[in-house]
Amino acid sequence: DNTFRTFSSSSAISAYRFVQPSTVTAGGIDVAVTGATKAVGSTIEDVAAGGYVTVKLFHPTFFATVSGTCAAGDVLKFDNAGQVTTLAANLVTAGIALEAATATSAVIEVAVPMF
Repeated sequence: DNTFRTFSSSSAISAYRFVQPSTVTAGGIDVAVTGATKAVGSTIEDVAAGGYVTVKLFHPTFFATVSGTCAAGDVLKFDNAGQVTTLAANLVTAGIALEAATATSAVIEVAVPMF
């Protein structure tokens, strides 16, 4: 529940670059590319490939229980039981998963937009 988080990075990233959860490295981040809709924040320092970097998140994070499974970077929505699940089209987002959930009822960290 804060606005800074440390992530691993499989590639070198300069300071003050927008990043998104990695599709390659579990628990890592990648540079947010053109058209990216899953950016979660900005690096606050340079990082070498294989290093760790602090990211200033756009939004605070909260822990949530997942209904089903999700991948890091999935956009999430609320379900009828107060849990989160992957987002279908045209629904209000609950946030972006900062880590994967491999089983129902797993508790994960979610970056939650403040409306």
